[in-house]
Amino acid sequence: PPPADDSPCAAVSIRVRRVERAAPVPLHLARGGHRVLLVFRNDGDEAVEVGPLSEATFADDHNRALHPARLPSESRGWFMPFTVPAHGTAVRSVVFEGEDEPSLSRVEARRSSPADQPLATCVVRQSGM
Repeated sequence: PPPADDSPCAAVSIRVRRVERAAPVPLHLARGGHRVLLVFRNDGDEAVEVGPLSEATFADDHNRALHPARLPSESRGWFMPFTVPAHGTAVRSVVFEGEDEPSLSRVEARRSSPADQPLATCVVRQSGM
């Protein structure tokens, strides 16, 4: 097992709330795809700033990389860093292109940090989703 992580990022867990079909969008999602709503839950005593989507990786059940689409009209989309309050939650969506529903198994958000210490970076990660 990995060593225990006592950083504030270790207090954040991620779960899939639901997956819904996403309609085709010219230039960004030509074949359509699936919107995955993720719930970030922070059980810690410090707010955590989750890093931007560009610093995140996603993998499926077979450890294959999943690549998110960047849809400018995604109102709850995960693009920029966002804060998960202490003992609170935040919901963000990520859209993946393709006909088949993604089987999201692992998420890692690098360049995350305690909200009041932006230079103390850590990784928010969840496996076995």
